[in-house]
Amino acid sequence: NCKNLNLVYSYQTVRVRTDAFVNCTNLKEICLPHGTVYNNSFLGCYENISVIEINRVIGCNRLGDIFGCNNEDFKSLSFVYLKEGNIPYGFLDNLPSNVNVIIR
Repeated sequence: NCKNLNLVYSYQTVRVRTDAFVNCTNLKEICLPHGTVYNNSFLGCYENISVIEINRVIGCNRLGDIFGCNNEDFKSLSFVYLKEGNIPYGFLDNLPSNVNVIIR
């Protein structure tokens, strides 16, 4: 419920567990290039998110599962960076057409 949080960044290997960041509604960027995120790690934080960079997901079938929303709900999302081989089938289905997906 941290309304002032707008960036989550770590270049370290981290695990962001379920409900770690809940209702941080001003969150704009998640940059965890070596991070693992779980289902509902960022529950309720999708409205202003513009950049998502993650390495691996656990317990998620689609990107929206990290945020407790549908993939169609991302209105501000511009870029998604993911690691090749760590993407569940259908994970990116139904994202808005303006979202740029970069697989590394």
